[in-house]
Amino acid sequence: MPNPRGRIIAQLDHSEIATRPELVDLINRNIKPPTEISAADIFIRAMFILSDEINAYGGRFPSDEHDRLAELLIDSPVLVGHRRDLLPIGRTFHAACLARDGRQWIKSYFYWLRSADGAETLRDNIDSGIYKECSIGFIYRLPECSVCGKDIRICQHEPLQRYAVNSDGSICHFNYRQIEKVLETSLVYRGAIPDTSITRDLTIRKSTGLPEPVMLHALADLPSADRYLVAPRYDGLDILLEHTDSGWKASRADQRPIELSIARLDLDASQASRRFARLVGYRGKERCSAKELERSLAGSPSPVSRAVLFIYPQDDSELAQFGSVRSAGGTRIIRSRFATREQLIDRVESLATRDGVEIRPIGENSGADYFVFNPAENSASRRVTLARVEHSTDWLLEIDSDRRRQYLVHQFDPIRFARRARFLADPIIPPLSLPTDPRRKLSLPLRDLAADDNTLLIEAGEDAPVKLRLQSIRLEGKERTLFHQI
Repeated sequence: MPNPRGRIIAQLDHSEIATRPELVDLINRNIKPPTEISAADIFIRAMFILSDEINAYGGRFPSDEHDRLAELLIDSPVLVGHRRDLLPIGRTFHAACLARDGRQWIKSYFYWLRSADGAETLRDNIDSGIYKECSIGFIYRLPECSVCGKDIRICQHEPLQRYAVNSDGSICHFNYRQIEKVLETSLVYRGAIPDTSITRDLTIRKSTGLPEPVMLHALADLPSADRYLVAPRYDGLDILLEHTDSGWKASRADQRPIELSIARLDLDASQASRRFARLVGYRGKERCSAKELERSLAGSPSPVSRAVLFIYPQDDSELAQFGSVRSAGGTRIIRSRFATREQLIDRVESLATRDGVEIRPIGENSGADYFVFNPAENSASRRVTLARVEHSTDWLLEIDSDRRRQYLVHQFDPIRFARRARFLADPIIPPLSLPTDPRRKLSLPLRDLAADDNTLLIEAGEDAPVKLRLQSIRLEGKERTLFHQI
């Protein structure tokens, strides 16, 4: 029998908020466009594409299929009206499972180019509610009867009918099982899933109670805080722990409960009744991916042989008390360090994994998000750039390393600079976005950076690196900086 094809209609989620950097990162990581995408290139919107509600055809996506569907949605094209004879108008780059109005939903995110024909018209029609609903095209093998569990095409039960064998009185439906592929999602004229709604929220996790990861490109971009918790970045599942009368209860990011043993750590609930943790899967000593862990938790074949729950400490005393303790149930405080802003570089270098580190601001004004920073990835983007400021004889010197440094180099001349001439420069604090001439620009990879009280030594370039010096001086009673090539 050929594979049946299904279409389920839900409602579009749209937004006009500024494009968040982590969404752009997801596009470049998941779609891998030949030319890297920037926020200025695209529009992004999201769809509540499906839920676990019975649809108008009697079909249903049970919540235990949602993780698999969220994976399959990534990199699927976005069409209009399921017109597969036309090219797509956008592409899905991320999908997430979440709870909404008592139902389990999948929210998918898609983008399209601002420069494409009709791009702004598409955006306006979405945001004004003209293009309001959406649908999914997919291939699956088994429509599982909710009454007898058999293939509903060959059993005696009919979708949307009631049968006496249903002890809860629910109507008969079929579950979409053995889903093989998501063919596309489409903007359509009418939906089949009840109680859909429109939101302007593009955040990946909004109402789950869990912090939200924000990709960080430089430590200087961290918000101010009293101090920071730095921990290794492990690929795993974010977990929220909440203390109840019967002990600690765990739930996933989408609010689904999960059975975990949190024994023998004796966490102090009086200080914090809500704790954050990361569940990580292992095969022996080797860490597995979050997707492999999800398959293991669902009872599917997976290389995961054990799971460890890493709990984030509240303070130094807890870190000292439990930092080396491993409970029989596979629970422990994550290896981590608290740091001031000045200590961040050392902490990052000592704790970073291949995925980098997580940095969690601590303090009253720290906010709920946490930050992910990978020094290995960002070292590749460390650069020294000189560019002429538009309508000026001054040039902008930018040094991107552990933090972003900017200097305005006065009356700069590249020929005289090559001959070791010295130029006066002034630091720009905080860094600014100045218009520069792309035709008068020099950008080199940063190889090394050394600083003392009044001198900054820079080595930049690849085959024939150059050495530069920024030296503080006092000129006519004012603090100035000399910039030259060594």
